[in-house]
Amino acid sequence: MAMVPDILLLSEEDFNPQQNWLNEVNTLLGLVGRGLRLPHDIHMSTTLLASVLQREGFTCELADNFLHLPPQTARFERLLSHQPRAVGLSTTFLFSEDTIQDITRRIRKLSPDSLIILGGPSILQFPEWRRYGDITVLYDGERALPAVLKTLKSGGELRDIPGIEFEENGRRVLTGPAEFTPVCELPSPDWSYLKHGRRGVYPIETQRGCAYKCKFCTHPIYSPGAKGERQHPISRIIEELRNNYERWGITYYRFIDSTFTFPPKRAEQLCREMIRLKLPLQWSCYGRTDNMTPELAGAMAEAGCRCIFFGIESGDDAMLKRMRKDLTIDEIYAGLEIVHRHSIASMGSFVVGYPGETETSAENTQKLILQAGFSLISAGPFWLDYNSPAWDLREEYGLSGRADCWRHKTMDSKQAAKLTGRLLRNVLMKNASRLGLDFMLASTVGLGLEYDEALSYMLSKGLLVNYRLAKQARQPLNCFDPMEVQSAQRRYEALATKIAGFSRRYWTQSSSGKYDNIMQLRVRANEMLK
Repeated sequence: MAMVPDILLLSEEDFNPQQNWLNEVNTLLGLVGRGLRLPHDIHMSTTLLASVLQREGFTCELADNFLHLPPQTARFERLLSHQPRAVGLSTTFLFSEDTIQDITRRIRKLSPDSLIILGGPSILQFPEWRRYGDITVLYDGERALPAVLKTLKSGGELRDIPGIEFEENGRRVLTGPAEFTPVCELPSPDWSYLKHGRRGVYPIETQRGCAYKCKFCTHPIYSPGAKGERQHPISRIIEELRNNYERWGITYYRFIDSTFTFPPKRAEQLCREMIRLKLPLQWSCYGRTDNMTPELAGAMAEAGCRCIFFGIESGDDAMLKRMRKDLTIDEIYAGLEIVHRHSIASMGSFVVGYPGETETSAENTQKLILQAGFSLISAGPFWLDYNSPAWDLREEYGLSGRADCWRHKTMDSKQAAKLTGRLLRNVLMKNASRLGLDFMLASTVGLGLEYDEALSYMLSKGLLVNYRLAKQARQPLNCFDPMEVQSAQRRYEALATKIAGFSRRYWTQSSSGKYDNIMQLRVRANEMLK
């Protein structure tokens, strides 16, 4: 008889075929329309929690990608059939109430006596979702979750555990505030729980929290700090990198620190220690242009950094000040020049519609993108989270609404969406940059490419998309080199076919259908660009 775990930990991502870029590969493999898809990226949250619980003497199992991969769905159902005492669900990548309702409904049906414990930032942003669980862990879970399981075993009082919410006699009970977990208490994630192998891009953190106080961002609430007690010692990070390589052969990483490049001297020292490891590391991270120095960029490049994601947000100095970015346009240009000089790709992210935004300020953002030379960009309308500092200023801003539906003194969310679309069209049709996000790069690497190949894939596809947009809009094509477009077509076709070939192993797990041949895959790759 199988041993019943103390807790089953679940992680899943919402999937929207119109928005999720992996739909491209799903289409290439012929999976679209059959309710199947490739797996999402590797998550740290449940793996780290499992590692903490194991150290505390609890038994746990993990289930990941269980909604759309049939083998993982079967495993999820089998684990629930053992009737675990508790089921923990991470909401970090869940953004739809329908998804969390579906998952909790399945749990209730298959294991009705299991207590459902919810956690993750989405449960803070959407507190009404807490009704789907029995207990909600707020903020860090590494202290609270073991305490909850100990209390459930001993029959103690949940009221004595800080930082949780639960239902008692038909009423919701919120306990006192919890302290954030010092990183010195955290073990390294035990990746054997997920059994992904070396091909994936693994998340790794060197610090928690953020030293900056951007007004649109929830980090001041969800994970404040970046003080000494929230930073891992460099020696500990190096040991984790070495151990991961020796145990699992891991060499691909995505540093998930809010700002890997801060403090710059610490980041430089870490990179120099990574260089001394002499491992074939390839990785990406989040950074700030005003942190970049020639010494830091040089060390990052030599240590294996392939791409830095910069949250620029605006190309207007007044808007940057309103957002409290603590950043200037001159610092953006200077930092990017340093990064590009060291052959590191840059991703620029922009927000359109923060309170005070006007058509003029949005045009200044467009001007910056046209001139700065970002490798890849993304832009989206302002998202209003009521846990952000902007919410506290709503009377000053004349701000009302929530999430992606809002209004303030200078525009509303519909106008922001319109401005975002216009900005992107103008930038792309002039071939000033290509569309892309940092997680897309990690996902592409996880599907069989090296980091440099993944960047080439995204840049080649982006160029082809830009060219077709300009051509369809009958715009001048003098910003496109015909030979470069032809070369990009060949690279895209070859790399898309390579991704499809590598990803077939997931297809075999999910479908009894026969493979298409290589020529058919190439035809599909070209059709997706039309």
